[in-house]
Amino acid sequence: MLPDTKQSTTKVPTEIPEIRVLIIEDNPKDTNLINWMLTKKESTGNGFGKYDLTFVEDLKTALKVLDKNSFDLILLDLLLPDSQGLATFNKIQTHTPQIPTIILSGFDDKSSALQAVRTGAQDYLIKGKVDHNILTRSIHYAIERKHHKETLRISEERYKGVTQSVNDAIIILDTERTIITWNIGATTIFGFEESDIIGHAITDIIPDMDRDIYAKLFQKSNDSGPSPIVNKTIESTGIKQNGKTIPIELSIVSWEASNGRFFTAIIRNISRRKRLEDQYRHAQKMEAVGQLAGGIAHDFNNILTGIIGFAELAADTIDADLPAQEYIRSIIRKSDHAATLVRQILAFSRKQILDTKRVDMNASVLSVSNFIVRVIGEHIEFSTNLADDLYYINADPTALEQIITNLCVNARDAMSAGGELTIETSNITVSTSNKQLIDFLNPGKYAVLSLIDTGHGIDGKTLQHIYEPFYTTKEVGQGSGLGLAMVYGLVKQHQAYIHCDSTPGEGTTFQIYFPATKVSPDTENRLVVDHVVGGTETILIVEDEVDLIIVTKSILNQYGYTILTAGNGIDGYQVYQQNRDKIKLVLTDIVMPKEGGIELYKRVYADNPKIKFLFITGYASGLADKEMVIGKEIDVLSKPYRGNQLAKKIRHILDL
Repeated sequence: MLPDTKQSTTKVPTEIPEIRVLIIEDNPKDTNLINWMLTKKESTGNGFGKYDLTFVEDLKTALKVLDKNSFDLILLDLLLPDSQGLATFNKIQTHTPQIPTIILSGFDDKSSALQAVRTGAQDYLIKGKVDHNILTRSIHYAIERKHHKETLRISEERYKGVTQSVNDAIIILDTERTIITWNIGATTIFGFEESDIIGHAITDIIPDMDRDIYAKLFQKSNDSGPSPIVNKTIESTGIKQNGKTIPIELSIVSWEASNGRFFTAIIRNISRRKRLEDQYRHAQKMEAVGQLAGGIAHDFNNILTGIIGFAELAADTIDADLPAQEYIRSIIRKSDHAATLVRQILAFSRKQILDTKRVDMNASVLSVSNFIVRVIGEHIEFSTNLADDLYYINADPTALEQIITNLCVNARDAMSAGGELTIETSNITVSTSNKQLIDFLNPGKYAVLSLIDTGHGIDGKTLQHIYEPFYTTKEVGQGSGLGLAMVYGLVKQHQAYIHCDSTPGEGTTFQIYFPATKVSPDTENRLVVDHVVGGTETILIVEDEVDLIIVTKSILNQYGYTILTAGNGIDGYQVYQQNRDKIKLVLTDIVMPKEGGIELYKRVYADNPKIKFLFITGYASGLADKEMVIGKEIDVLSKPYRGNQLAKKIRHILDL
């Protein structure tokens, strides 16, 4: 037989705290009876605890005692020397609403009893009909109700604290879709105060076009079967008090209570998220178009370099007075125009080679102001508002002037009937408190360039496309469609951020945020070659385009140089090894099959650190990374170039 594994349990008696009762009664017989019922009967095991009784005979004394002491319950007679009837209870209730009160009256008046209970009395007992059990039970229930009420109050405060401390809207609805609770987050999102929206339908914060849809969804949610909206998260649209619509994320859950079924709607304003998503998609689209534009520009630059070079060679081989000279000059002019177009494409695709230095943006604005006045015309009033002590920036001065000029031309085209154009500069420090800017800019100091016009403005749909190449709202023949695209590319190439704020009929403001630098502008003088000087040095040309080798060799031969050639980096290194004591400069393309210019440089430089290099390229993709690989700044000449530009650059490098 198995042993009994049950263990006996011993209940530890727990001391029940005393119940402190204030008895307001002026009749000594009633006072003695109450005292006897609550003290002499304690030993009968009522289970409700012991009583600490305090007796007073009038209302005035009772109020003084209540100010100085704490009680769990009040037993109140309605007929006192200084107060009679329900007015007595009302005075006690007003003075001490947190203490439960039981009325003990000699009048069996049902009307008074009902009114007393409705106004807050815990019970209404009739003298002569009350015994020990009735009185103690009434006291116990009154204190228990107080405890439950306090627990409920604390719970409600905690719930309110949670719901009011979140940024999301938390709204409770009944089965009729009526709003019965509304938190601060909902007020922040929609603008409605709690007192204004309670009792309204949830569809009041839904745009008109969607209200019927939501009504049907909620109706289905009340029916049996899977709900199309409850216990799911969906993206939708809400409407603010001012009528403005906003994108929202909506989650609804249903729950059952003793008094019916309810819904809790949690709503989040996703305007910022949508704005970031739009910015990301726009950046991806611009990056894709930029990659395509950069690739086209690279190949086109090689073609233009050959056209310009052959045209210049042709011009040197025929008499100056022949009609063909004018044709050749026309070819060169048209090629220069094409080169300008390619530079614009490269600027958009952020592959234009920049010559950055420390710049005072105010000086750049002033330097182009006279030109801007001539460009925009007399029908537009031009002004500047430049900040004192403006932060310096790292920028290409020419590119900065291009940005300013293109934005001014764009503003001019928006004010054909006249208007005002203002250029402003300012300083700003971006921190986490800048809720809008922190989405797009790193914390730090920025110099801001603003261009403000009073033109016809830009609608929201057009704003989404203004930086795209060849996108234009102008008539055919008015503009290339590359102005703002070039501005966008140059801004991004400067690690800056551009923002456009415009409303149809109210003008347009462009703001560009350039990262600031604490260093003052560069003051060193750059070498300027007034005329082209040749030489007798030996130069190695490494280029995979045969036409460019022919053109470049012919040009440099005219300046007296001895030329060696190769079609890629591998062949170039072999030519170098065979002529290492003769070659003074290597002129090489950066991107070539088999081995590019950077790889060739590292091999040659390891053998001869004193040899000079000049890189030529159709675009600036990855030049910063290449400089890091080489470990120093590299000399670059961008395609297409004229013969005298090439000769000047080579002579300058050789003479360093």
